[in-house]
Amino acid sequence: MRARTAAPVAAALALVAAETGAQRCAVANVDLAASFRALPGVVAVSTSRRRDADSREPVLRHVLDQDDGATVVVEQQNCRIRNLRVTLLSPHEHPRPSELRRAGRALGATPVWKRYFGRHDPAAMLAREPLSAEWRAKGAARQFSYAADSRFSAAGEASEVTAAFMHTDAHVAQYRSALTLSISVGGAP
Repeated sequence: MRARTAAPVAAALALVAAETGAQRCAVANVDLAASFRALPGVVAVSTSRRRDADSREPVLRHVLDQDDGATVVVEQQNCRIRNLRVTLLSPHEHPRPSELRRAGRALGATPVWKRYFGRHDPAAMLAREPLSAEWRAKGAARQFSYAADSRFSAAGEASEVTAAFMHTDAHVAQYRSALTLSISVGGAP
């Protein structure tokens, strides 16, 4: 009797584990490596795929090395809602306008930006971000974050946009500052 019930129980457990680890996603990540390679100043693009440790959602990461020493990291974590993170890693204590514009061009190449924010110029918006009232109010701090929804709102969908910045004055660090724009689109308003 034990042998007859062990096999179906094991099969059921395997099915549950497979469905939990590889959930079906309504929104797919898009490999943008070719688009990113075509952007000005990009000297190399690397791509990796993984699953988020908490949600088990698929994450597609592109790392864009720039000819000026900056690096842009674009992460898509789409499943039930659209999640996009764009991080500019700068060799400078504060990102240069040219670095911000390049990060903005990468942001503009993403499906989330094109579909929901396409009415805005992402390069110009990121270049202006250090001039925003929120940034200037917190600019003396080494690290800070703030909601940027007032400038970045999705057309026709609930959305949240957060900007986060940190810097160091350590001259031995490969990158002396990081700016991340985290965008979520969809879900309940």
